[in-house]
Formats: sequence, C-alpha cells, structure tokens
Amino acid sequence: MNLKNRSNYKLGFGNLFKSKDYYFLCITPHCDCLRPSKINNEFYFIHGKEIKIETALKGAETGDYTFCIIEGRPLSIEWICKPFSSYISDEDNVKIEKTISFRNESYPLEYICTLKENYAQRISNNSFGYGYRIGVDLPNLKG
Repeated sequence: MNLKNRSNYKLGFGNLFKSKDYYFLCITPHCDCLRPSKINNEFYFIHGKEIKIETALKGAETGDYTFCIIEGRPLSIEWICKPFSSYISDEDNVKIEKTISFRNESYPLEYICTLKENYAQRISNNSFGYGYRIGVDLPNLKG
C-alpha cells in the first residue's frame, strides 16, 4: 500500500516507517487510531534496525522480524519489542509528514508500507507482553 497515493494520511496499525538508521512500527490498536482522543494522541510504536537477511532467516521462527521487498530490494528488520509512545497532534496526524519523539530526539517519519495485519499483530502482542515480565528473564533451557 502506498501512502503517498492515499487521501488519508492518518496513522494506522501496522504502518512501517523509516527515520535515520531506525525503522518504526505503529502498534496502536485500530480503534485507538480511529479516535486518537481516547489515548490523548499518544501513539504506540516499537523500533528496529535492518539486519542481514541470512541472520533474520535463521531466527525467523523464534525472533521478531519483518521481511519486505522495498523497491526491488529485500529488507529484514529485527524489532526491539519494547513499546514507547509519542504524542502526535490531530493536525500533524492528517499530514503526510509526521515526526515522533524517541529517546529524547525527534525522528521525521518516512512511510514505507503497511504490514499485513497478522504479521503486525504477532509483533504487537509480543511488544505489549513485554511489560508483564516483571523484571524476570526466563532461563534459556538447553537439552
């Protein structure tokens, strides 16, 4: 889906963006994207970085990766599933140009694509589940 050809530029669940060396995925639920006032315009995102396709393919069944083809080039992104929120005003949400705040820095977003819903949902579930760990890392059992 090409956002630049759409008449509605509002953020949506599964929107994938690039800014500087990072990729950002909007994991705000559909219903909250439709009515941002419900969440005080604080949209949820996760961030990731591009990694080698070979590395991503080896861990595809156990990790949080996205695979895309952008302008004929394969792209693999490894996600850090720790959600953060960024305020986006109603005025900015309707514009194609959006900026988010991440780690006390501004990132102008360049729309890449919208992920298929079931792919974005799996990553979103893992991200929102992160807060339930209560500071405990489970041991990696090897047999």
